[in-house]
Amino acid sequence: MALWHNVVAFFHLIVIFHHAIVIHYDFIYISPIEINARNFSFGGRLIYLSVWNMFIQLIYFIMAFINDFIEAKDTHTISYSSHFSLIKNYVFTALAFPLALNVSAMFWLLYFIDRDLVTSKELQEVTPEWYTHMMRTNIMIFVVIEMICTTRKYPKHLWALFGLISFLLTYLSWTVVIYQVTGHWVHPIFNKFNWPQRIGFYGFNIFVPITFYFIGDLINWQIMEHRIKKTKVFKRKRSQKGVSNNRSNQPDLISQNLEHTTEV
Repeated sequence: MALWHNVVAFFHLIVIFHHAIVIHYDFIYISPIEINARNFSFGGRLIYLSVWNMFIQLIYFIMAFINDFIEAKDTHTISYSSHFSLIKNYVFTALAFPLALNVSAMFWLLYFIDRDLVTSKELQEVTPEWYTHMMRTNIMIFVVIEMICTTRKYPKHLWALFGLISFLLTYLSWTVVIYQVTGHWVHPIFNKFNWPQRIGFYGFNIFVPITFYFIGDLINWQIMEHRIKKTKVFKRKRSQKGVSNNRSNQPDLISQNLEHTTEV
């Protein structure tokens, strides 16, 4: 158990370094080129949901790494009662997991349809493939690994969806503000839509993360159910082994009693 706990903590540390490298590279190298290519500097790199998502991912895995040390004080039980653990679980279930899957799925879907819908040609020429995968592929892989390898209790759907929808509405409102200020949409795909289509696409961008939230809840429930069954089977085998050992010791006790009676 202690070994597995250390493996998980090491995984969290690797992901923290991964996300920190991506954010550093994005703001130092990609940002100047991208801002010049789009002809307006308002909002910087924070106009993109993928960048917002990277900060959410980094915050969560830092919290997870800190929580590893908190739980290391008692390696025999996992407590869900601590406030920090509850906040960590909320960030993962309501934000980190559904956002990572949404950013990755939406980007690659539009990318394979027409890459010009998600990024400009100028930026495509200077953006390395490894950066694209670290920004939009690895995030999905990491949260899936986190979902499978760690244990959590999902919050009430009402509170989780409130946080997720509030986050999404904040970002979508921010894209409208950017358009009003600069006259440019964040993604080229919006130039192909009229306002009813844009509103419909906004609704779709809220519906997809909510769907991923419920998928995450289902996966977590299946994993927890499997672990509970394994724990019950282990305890049953252990108790049966204990009973069999007690029975095997009974003849020795009987013989000892008989010998004692004979001597008397």
